[in-house]
Amino acid sequence: MIGIFVDRKYRSSGVGHKLIKYVKESHNELRLEVYTKNKGAVNFYKREDFNIISKQVELDTDETEYLMSWNKINSD
Repeated sequence: MIGIFVDRKYRSSGVGHKLIKYVKESHNELRLEVYTKNKGAVNFYKREDFNIISKQVELDTDETEYLMSWNKINSD
């Protein structure tokens, strides 16, 4: 698993959308984990057609997170 992060000063400028679009071009399915308290990120991924699959607790941090998924077939 890898992580993609956008520096705060570049958020809301289209950088995240371009990164996700680039990754979607070479994959049929993507999955990610995002903290439920990170409302901005959760809403961003929803706008990018990711769906919440489940809610879980990350063992290392004890933080509640969503498992989210995007599928090329369902987004066309």
